[in-house]
Amino acid sequence: VPSFIAFGIVIAGSELWISYSLIELADPAFLAEYTAVFMMLIGARGLVGPLLGVGLLRIGLSQGYLLLLGSVLTASASLVLFPAIAFQNAKAKPRR
Repeated sequence: VPSFIAFGIVIAGSELWISYSLIELADPAFLAEYTAVFMMLIGARGLVGPLLGVGLLRIGLSQGYLLLLGSVLTASASLVLFPAIAFQNAKAKPRR
C-alpha cells in the first residue's frame, strides 16, 4: 500500500509540474490553444499508453525494462523543461 501512496504523490506532482510548465512557457495570447492541445495529448497518452505497455509486456519486455524506459523518458523531459523554464523566468525578471 505505501508504494501506491508514493506513486499517487509522484503522479500528482508531475501533473502539477507539467501544468505549471505549460502556463510558464506559453505566450499569454495563445494559452487557451496550448492548454487545449495539452489536454488532447494527455487524453491520447491515456488511451495509447496502457495499450503500448501491455503490447510491450506481451512481446517479452520485462517490467524492469519498462520502468527503466519510463524513467529515462521522464528524466529526458525534465532536462528539456528545466532550462526552458529557467530561460523564461530570466527573460521575465530582468536583473538589476
